[in-house]
Amino acid sequence: MSQENVELVRRVFEALERSMDAYRNDPRSLITSMEAGDLPSEINESLSFLGPDAEWHPPREDPDSTPKRGREAIVAYLEQWLDVWEDWRTEPEELLDAGDKVIACVRSTGKGRLSGIQFEPYESAHVITIDKGRIVQVQSFYDRREALAAAGVEHRAGGRGSGLRPPNG
Repeated sequence: MSQENVELVRRVFEALERSMDAYRNDPRSLITSMEAGDLPSEINESLSFLGPDAEWHPPREDPDSTPKRGREAIVAYLEQWLDVWEDWRTEPEELLDAGDKVIACVRSTGKGRLSGIQFEPYESAHVITIDKGRIVQVQSFYDRREALAAAGVEHRAGGRGSGLRPPNG
């Protein structure tokens, strides 16, 4: 089952990339569109991976680090992020199998919408818990070792260190 979870997370990142492109092409309110039932198909595809009561725990370093519960709260949080970025890209560099969890080590980059500043690529790690083929929780970290510990996985020799940092770091 765990290899299936890794493949599910890989598909999630592919769907998220299509969703971000769709949002860049049509940056209307996701929450309003969600309530009206007319989200772009790419965004609906991304949401289909989330359990209805899914939780996202942003990194504690983020200005808004309170947990987001439910699809609508997660979409609202993502919309806030996307509104700040003219172009934001995320790419999984490594997906680690941890049973019912997958640790996604990700590199992101973006250009500020208002500032026009291109941010250097930054790394984050996300512990993604899966139940019955749906994501039920995401815990995000800027420190890979913290993510591994949260997932109950020991630091692997030869792996990357804790060089993860927030975008303004």
